[in-house]
Amino acid sequence: MAIVIEADTCAAVWEKSISYLLKHGEYVPSIHGPVLECSNTALSIINPWNEPRISPLSPLFSKAESFGSSLRNHPRIANWDGIDQIDYVIQTLRDDPLSRRAVVSVWNPPQDRLLENAQGVISLIFLIRGDRLHLTSIFRTTDAWMCNWTLTGVPELQRIVYNKLHELTIFRNLGLGTYTQFHSSFHMYLDDVKNAEIKLGVFTR
Repeated sequence: MAIVIEADTCAAVWEKSISYLLKHGEYVPSIHGPVLECSNTALSIINPWNEPRISPLSPLFSKAESFGSSLRNHPRIANWDGIDQIDYVIQTLRDDPLSRRAVVSVWNPPQDRLLENAQGVISLIFLIRGDRLHLTSIFRTTDAWMCNWTLTGVPELQRIVYNKLHELTIFRNLGLGTYTQFHSSFHMYLDDVKNAEIKLGVFTR
């Protein structure tokens, strides 16, 4: 069964998701040892640009915002076989605002199936509905204790697409919509569980 955790800000949805994981996660084996896991978990942020974006309870990354820039410049996004996928998304939505094809693909089977630490993000899907630009990302695996910075960084791409579209007359009423991050495996390593319990005041085990 899929789990949906919703909150107004990046910080709030991260805190709710960690509390949920501590209360309801199951211990499962992994290649790096047991993890506390919830599978098929979606974190949905209603206003991803509202503050606070980084929770004071999370591991603080001084350069968390730069994750979006590094993702934008990732060769598979910026130049995959000569295609700038963000430009493709902008062009696709400009030509058809209702398109369901504004998709950025990141997973590369010939390479990633052979890597020991293949990247977690699989794809990014942009969608305009109700005069709002929404973004959904799909992750095959996510370290929950560290994911506040991906929740903060990925919407940087949403902002880039929004800014380009908003320059056009037909998109003058366009607003920024939700950001949803879907995780096939949303998990926490055992070394972080006790720290998370103390910081969030959740003691259930």
